Amino acid sequence: MKKTALASAIALATLASGPVWAETTTIGGNFIFDRTEVEAGGKVNIALLGLNAQGEVDTQGDASDSTIMAMVKTDLGEISGGSDTRGSPLPGYFASSTKFIKLSKGLGRVFILYPHETKGEDTVEVTLLERYKTASGATDYRNITNAEQKVTITPVSTEPEGLAIESFTPSESDSHGKADECSLWSKEYPCGLYGEMTAGQSGGKILVKAKNEYGIGTVKVTLTYKGHLHPEEEAPTHSYTANMVKGEATITLDGQVTKAGDYFVEATVDGLDGSSVGLVYPDILKVWSTGVPKKLKLRADKERIANPDFTKTITNDQIKQGTHIMGSLEDAYGNMTTNCVPEKNKDTGAFACTAGGEIIFSIADTNDPDVVNGAKLNLHIPAGAQEGKTVAKSGDAILGNASGEIVKRDVKKPLTASLVATAKDSAGKVISTIANSDTLAIKVVERSLAATALFSTDQRAGNEFDAFKVVVIGNVGQPVGKAGAVAVKNTRTMEESVAAPDTTNNVLVSFEKQTWGNKEYLISDQAGSYAQVKVEAAGIKPAKIEKVEFQNAHGQAVTDVPPAEITPDKKYFTRIPEASFKMFDQYGNMKTGEQPLTAAITGTFTASTSNAESTSYITSNGGGVPGRFELVDGKPSHVKVTYAATGSKAFAGQDTIKLSFSEASLFSFSLTTTIPAYSGLKGIKSHMSAIDDTIPVNSEVAMTVDVLDGDGKRFVDPDRDAKTGVTVTLGGQEGDNVEPTVTEIWWEPMKPSEEECVAAEGTFTEGKCVLTEEQCESSSLGGVWMKDMCMEQKDRQVGNGDTLDFAETWGRKVFVLNAGPDKGQFSLTFTSADDNTIKETKTLKVSKTEPPKCEPGSTDEKLMCNYADQCQAAKGIFTDGACKATVSLGATNTFNPNYPATEKEAAFAGGFFKVTEADSPYEQFKDIELGETIRLACVIKADEEDIGKKADIFVLALHLNLAYGPPRYYKWYKLCEPNLDPSGCRSRFTQWPMGLDGYPIESALSPFAFSESLPEYHTTRIYGGRIPYPGEIWAYCGYRVASGNDAGKIVYSKYPIMIVIDEIVANRDNFIAPAAE
Repeated sequence: MKKTALASAIALATLASGPVWAETTTIGGNFIFDRTEVEAGGKVNIALLGLNAQGEVDTQGDASDSTIMAMVKTDLGEISGGSDTRGSPLPGYFASSTKFIKLSKGLGRVFILYPHETKGEDTVEVTLLERYKTASGATDYRNITNAEQKVTITPVSTEPEGLAIESFTPSESDSHGKADECSLWSKEYPCGLYGEMTAGQSGGKILVKAKNEYGIGTVKVTLTYKGHLHPEEEAPTHSYTANMVKGEATITLDGQVTKAGDYFVEATVDGLDGSSVGLVYPDILKVWSTGVPKKLKLRADKERIANPDFTKTITNDQIKQGTHIMGSLEDAYGNMTTNCVPEKNKDTGAFACTAGGEIIFSIADTNDPDVVNGAKLNLHIPAGAQEGKTVAKSGDAILGNASGEIVKRDVKKPLTASLVATAKDSAGKVISTIANSDTLAIKVVERSLAATALFSTDQRAGNEFDAFKVVVIGNVGQPVGKAGAVAVKNTRTMEESVAAPDTTNNVLVSFEKQTWGNKEYLISDQAGSYAQVKVEAAGIKPAKIEKVEFQNAHGQAVTDVPPAEITPDKKYFTRIPEASFKMFDQYGNMKTGEQPLTAAITGTFTASTSNAESTSYITSNGGGVPGRFELVDGKPSHVKVTYAATGSKAFAGQDTIKLSFSEASLFSFSLTTTIPAYSGLKGIKSHMSAIDDTIPVNSEVAMTVDVLDGDGKRFVDPDRDAKTGVTVTLGGQEGDNVEPTVTEIWWEPMKPSEEECVAAEGTFTEGKCVLTEEQCESSSLGGVWMKDMCMEQKDRQVGNGDTLDFAETWGRKVFVLNAGPDKGQFSLTFTSADDNTIKETKTLKVSKTEPPKCEPGSTDEKLMCNYADQCQAAKGIFTDGACKATVSLGATNTFNPNYPATEKEAAFAGGFFKVTEADSPYEQFKDIELGETIRLACVIKADEEDIGKKADIFVLALHLNLAYGPPRYYKWYKLCEPNLDPSGCRSRFTQWPMGLDGYPIESALSPFAFSESLPEYHTTRIYGGRIPYPGEIWAYCGYRVASGNDAGKIVYSKYPIMIVIDEIVANRDNFIAPAAE
């Protein structure tokens, strides 16, 4: 059956566009880490390089429907970028998880972030994979190579370095709770915390922060009561512990803090000298009573009162002084409380009474018969009263100062009243939820002491002086005798002085504790026979100052003061607050206790040291006053001792600051401060782990460069406006002959527009896009989630002689080095812009390896070609996982009729085989049956001078068919790609116009494929499928140079691949490639 020329064209069109099979030329990999030792919190950048048989980065490895990917696994780090599944690998980035990263043109990049808490040695495994389609269309994977790299993670310092009480947060159910925070480490000068909670309330949280954000340790928080206590009471303390992680520890209160009042809050941590307590501002937790009255309380300011005879004229009112009866409400813990049900204003912290009716204290003497008439004491707490203290509803609150209050009259021996109060509402109904008070005992005696103050000016502590004239008076006030030994109690300090009156009834006393505020004294006889009497007089002032102590805000002695952080102008300074100086007499009385203090009260002081650059007084008068607290420019007044970190006055180490006081001239006192050493920029260090400092041709690798101080730590200038200039020199070393492309990369927070934010399903508010991790890393944004932020990578090219500012990237920069296509060497030198003796040079070799020796088609394991690139280099064709032998097809060159002449010039190999004979090699010439399935391919070994140039790959077919008729019985066709030549290539199989001589017109050639950079070896898989039409098909392959001086040169196979269905050519000897070719 004869076929028309059109039918033959259709047949060859099917041949040109039939199925092809993917075989990668990537046979190996090189995985270059910029660092194999990294500090916790840092990144390791990994260059993922797919290599061909020449050891070059394989830019063609994914050119034929293969996907090359790297599976990266880390035990300790977090991989950014890539995909969780190998079915959909994603690009990675230079920056315990496993990710799949897709390589593009042989290049991939990924970074591993090691969290700050990691330490030890990580094992990073990298496996290079090929994903391809099998002949049946299924997806399969092949391991190309794998490698393992150990990475040492240097732990960050976990020393807390310092502590601060950051915040207090009451529990949600705490009606009196008030949160407060004091971000000590973010403020120039320390602050103080003042939180509030309800007694017995659990769930309040105290947050402790370390100066080092990675600090760890066992934190102990102690609450120490600082309120007023009776002499027999001990200050309650409560201690709690918690583990500090990443510089934070949270203490949760357990409901055991039940005594109302103020508590000092102090934190300590194992292994750290010192605590959280600052020098000026204390950390206070205010504990309120519950606000729920549970019991009444009665108390009196005397134990004994007289029994005046009100029927007669009273000659001395002290006989009817009586005692002040005071009532109060107690909560379940015995704290004085209120009945006003306060409601907290969450904004101001203030309380307002919202309820709370009147509470009447119904007082009765439980004796039978009564000693006193309790009903005479008409005491109550008014409705809505802020304080839960009684006031007299009528009359007064004094018992024993009016007739009828003491029931028994004619009793010579003392009697004791036993008073109990019952809570009643305004209607007189007993309030059952409030318990009665405990019994208050008041002794009633017939006679009383009478006292007259003998001092009207404050007396110095420790001095003896005649304080009072004391006698005994009868029931109308008449003197009746001399008192025995009496005790004089300072009702403010509760200190007593005991003495017997002298012959003139004067009592000589001595007090050691100073009196603040109330100056009232209670005088009692030691035998307890007479009524006590209260007398007002002058106070007790401190004795001569004999001790000076430097204290923190909680009253603890301090001898060492740490300096502040270094300033931008390279100075350290130590602040010595005036308020931290406390002055004491020999009895422990503090002369610096009440503000305002002036030089007239506490004198002056000076600070001196020969090591400081300067000493200045940041005070209102330019001098130092010990104990004074005043604000100057918003800061507590202080002495500022400044130390130079650089220059001729530079100082480092421990210094002693001498303090001299005008009011304590004999007292020796000094403070120490330790000034850190400052070295500035002293070194530059580059990091890259390439073996023998060698990287492959066409590779792209990361290199990290740090600037260092004198201790080898990363240098960051304290002046954030100052530049740390480093000049980059490309080349300049002996042997340099490669010009790399150098790009700096860094990360910045992503700032999507409103449109981009909405597209990623984020929330755009107040001009900012709020994103989740998933939204950040979505395909629409392509960000990377790092440190709870959405980040994006930025880059800029670095040229020879560029000066880069390392300060803007905190002393470290990451560079991507692109080696290019040439073997050789290049170097980069980094030199300090301020000191050219500080430099670092990194020299890298760029290489490729000789292809491994193998023989296509061999079954000897030592000679088998196991990879497509290795097979290709041996002029075989990798097919279905095996390397098949081919036939050499020779080469010719349209510019050179004597071509080829040397091994450096081009060569072609190829053939076809029937799929029914899968074990057979590729052959140049073979008879087949019509309709049989074949695979047709060729291998191009490019001329050395053409490697790296742009090139058109072409495939030509000469179809010999008798149906074409005379005179030639053949036509030329070009297998081409319409997208590459829209005007000359109408379909994948297009007739190639011929001249009168029967040869095709060269200028009408159209490309089958295109290469941006022609590799040394290129496999062209021409066709895989059935041959449905008769005749002979002769196929040629080749390339046309598209760039350079010889653009337009065509190099192609000298001999064709001949597929014979019906033999037409009888003598084909001139077309059969010689064995030597």
